[in-house]
Amino acid sequence: ATMFESRLPLYDETITDDDHERLKWAKEQVDLRVSDEHEVEVEVKLTYSDRKFKELYFGHGDVVNGPQLFDLKTGEQHAYWPQMAGYALALCDERGYKQVDVHLLYSRFYKVKSYTITKEQAEPLINDILVRVEDPGAEPTPNEFCGWCKNRPACPALKERVDAIAVQQKWQLESYRVDEIAKD
Repeated sequence: ATMFESRLPLYDETITDDDHERLKWAKEQVDLRVSDEHEVEVEVKLTYSDRKFKELYFGHGDVVNGPQLFDLKTGEQHAYWPQMAGYALALCDERGYKQVDVHLLYSRFYKVKSYTITKEQAEPLINDILVRVEDPGAEPTPNEFCGWCKNRPACPALKERVDAIAVQQKWQLESYRVDEIAKD
């Protein structure tokens, strides 16, 4: 079984022929770019810890091949830079790399976006995010990733956007992106 096929269930009626074609395309893109110099690892837990080895965050890289990271994206093309910077920083920290080559595989669009993230680029960004996450006085900021947040049901910033729409009773919006809906 290939690296992607081994992750698929033996039978799942929700996986369509299009899904199989897109996964096949993504595997081909990985195969074109992997280096024989490093092992190909699938679903790698990437952990970033502080100096006392306390885990600050973790994520899972879909495919890691030395200092290369492949991340399969099956939906829309969002700004994944912070997520990839987090993964890259964890890889740099865990394995001593100075930089990581990131390949976002947008299977829905048959598009690959590749770029390099250095440890020097990732570290200040990620540390800033970690400081803001730990700040009890930090204001929540709605953005395109609110759908992934565990605090979504009780988020005052999201409620503020919903209230703005409800008061206006204006259901046809120019944009339905939560970060673009005006508070008033």
